[in-house]
This record gives sequence, structure tokens and C-alpha cells, in this order.
Amino acid sequence: MFDLSGLFDDPGGSMVVLLIVAFVVSVAVAGFLLIRLLLKFRLVHHHLMPLGGKLAFWAAVAYTVLPLDVLPDPLLLDDIGVLALAVAYINYLASSRQPADELDEGRRQPPSTR
Repeated sequence: MFDLSGLFDDPGGSMVVLLIVAFVVSVAVAGFLLIRLLLKFRLVHHHLMPLGGKLAFWAAVAYTVLPLDVLPDPLLLDDIGVLALAVAYINYLASSRQPADELDEGRRQPPSTR
């Protein structure tokens, strides 16, 4: 297939390969976290979710997709951090709200009409 043995003979070549692998891994992690955050869309827009959770959701999505970064790096470390914090914060808010059965991700029943 491909002969990659020559890349590791040159220290600069191996560094390029490592940077490419690190970039691909960071994009995959950021993509995974963004998908996890977007799957919480219904949870975030529930009437029991506080405003802080909604702001964290939209701020994390905007920070990830907009080209402006606090740390301009090719490894997306700041994006990963923002996404991870938003997912953790929304999970925390969802688990601390009452009643818990109304504000969970597995809610499948339509709201009851009274």
C-alpha cells in the first residue's frame, strides 16, 4: 500500500505525521462532543431548564461553529473544553431539577393535556 517508513527517518517528517494525527483526533473528539450537545436540544428547551442551561447550550454551539477562537490552535483544545463544559453543565442542571422524570433525555411520552 503506502510506504511510510521514510517519514520516521526524518525527525521533521515524524512531527508532521504526529501533528496530522493529533489534528484528526481533536476534530473527532470535538465532533463527538458537538453531537452529544446537539442531542440535548429537546432537553435544553424543556420548560424546567433554567436560562443558564439554554445560554450554555447556544454559547457552546456558537463558539464551536464560528471561526473566532480564544486560543487559535489547530488542535481545537478550546473548542473541546467549551463543549465538554457545556455538556457537563447541562447534565448537572438536568439531574438537579425536580421532578426528575419530566426533565430527562429519555422522555418519550407527549405532555399530558389537562
